[in-house]
Amino acid sequence: MARRRIPRRTLLKGAAASTAVAATMGASVVTPSEAQIQKPPATTGPVLRSADLILKNGNIITVDASFTIAHAIAIAGDRIVAVGSEAAVAAHAAPGTRAVDLKGKTVVPGLIDGHAHMDREGLKGVYPSLAGVRSIRDIQESDRRSRSKGQAR
Repeated sequence: MARRRIPRRTLLKGAAASTAVAATMGASVVTPSEAQIQKPPATTGPVLRSADLILKNGNIITVDASFTIAHAIAIAGDRIVAVGSEAAVAAHAAPGTRAVDLKGKTVVPGLIDGHAHMDREGLKGVYPSLAGVRSIRDIQESDRRSRSKGQAR
């Protein structure tokens, strides 16, 4: 089966939607308190494209050719409309824009961690799985079952 390449723009579009949803729903990636959520001041210059959400005071991993680390990101709907300094991103603020102070947390737009660690995958037949274990006794029982099946050392 041929590998299908996903255009970077499409990947980032999905990442922006995921980031916005995670931030809006209070996921563990960004868990702002009410005190951290602020309405940014209205800009004096023209707004290029209004953002629904601005994440600021963070480490935005851009994964560009230089692996630039920005400090703010503006998101409108399912699109990233700006990444850069807080001042540059603030140009996208509008009266309804929510701003979240990340307090130094990291955002990686486009990170989809759907991979296996090959060393662990290769050892599945050697070491027992610890899925579902809740205690030392569970671990011992899992090891006992694996040994009786000849899976463990």
